[in-house]
Amino acid sequence: MKKSEWNEERIEHLLQQLPSIKDRRTSKEIYQQLLLKQARQRTRKIWVAPTFAMIAAALILFLISPYLFDKVFPTQSGTEDSSMENTVMYGGSSKEAPKGKEEINQVNEEPTVNRNKGPANQEEKDSYVVQPEEEKSFVTIAFADKEGKTYIPVSFKSEKGEDPVEQIEEILQEIDEEKLGFAPNELVNLELSEQGGTIRLEFNKNLSQFSPKETAELENVITETFRWQGYEKAALYLNDKEGIDSGASGQKNELPIKPSMKKAYYVFQESPDKSKFLAPTTETFENVKEAILAMKEKKTNDKLKPAIVDSETIQSVQENGQEVIVTFSDQTTLENTEPYILMLEGIVLTAKEFGFEAVKFENIQPNQIGEMDLTKPVPVPFSPNPVE
Repeated sequence: MKKSEWNEERIEHLLQQLPSIKDRRTSKEIYQQLLLKQARQRTRKIWVAPTFAMIAAALILFLISPYLFDKVFPTQSGTEDSSMENTVMYGGSSKEAPKGKEEINQVNEEPTVNRNKGPANQEEKDSYVVQPEEEKSFVTIAFADKEGKTYIPVSFKSEKGEDPVEQIEEILQEIDEEKLGFAPNELVNLELSEQGGTIRLEFNKNLSQFSPKETAELENVITETFRWQGYEKAALYLNDKEGIDSGASGQKNELPIKPSMKKAYYVFQESPDKSKFLAPTTETFENVKEAILAMKEKKTNDKLKPAIVDSETIQSVQENGQEVIVTFSDQTTLENTEPYILMLEGIVLTAKEFGFEAVKFENIQPNQIGEMDLTKPVPVPFSPNPVE
């Protein structure tokens, strides 16, 4: 085998024969390019991690976005399903189920009025009468008790500017008499309208078709209801024709209504779990003194209690023009509690029954009971038993 002819001298000689390679860049240019290369390498190191983080965040958001969207913006199908769940069958037809109390208050701009609450909602309050300045804010409807022995006027909060007769019809459709301790109100079966300052009542059958008890109850409810609205008579119609057959009394075209009935006031309560009401007596009295003194007498009806507290003694009842002066025993001290509020307001309502405008109470302390300032004559109210 031949020995390799390559040695250092030969290699050096051959390299010298190769073309020369020269870098024509200046040293400054070479330095700038090195700096640029280092900057590019540093930028790539800085942005690699944030890029991956952004990608990961976008992936997570994509996965959870349907859940968030459903929570914030329920789908139309979800709304329809909820609506279907609130739909029930009543008497063979589908009707929307009643909304809960909280849901109704959220939908309506104003809270709905609960007309089935008693005036005190089974709690004591400062007044059981409607003041004269509130006349336009209430309509009064009378109800019979379950035995048909007592007729209780109840004043319902109304909308200013609306027709009182229409509001009475609306309330009669909504009211649950049982919750208040009353009998069903037969006014709901009549058509009510105003005709030349007279209340017109359209019947669907003659009074002769009612029992005597039912006829008496209906007539008392009519007169006790519409006297608080200022009517002086009710025109009676049957099938759009004037007059109805009242049986033994014959044809009856109208029913007289007196705004002042000369009655005294007692406290009515159907049962201990029901609210208390101020109720006028069925009997009438010769004068205001007789009526006020009768307010201390007990009745055979155990649901009707005397308004005057047993322990209190009235020395005198005097008339002075349009004012009644009620004088108690010397320096009588009353309590600012429900029994005494009912007593004083019952006396003031009784004075109104005889056409008086105010009552002056003498020899009593303190100076304020409920909403009454007893240092001066107490004006008679507009009506009893307000329901908000």
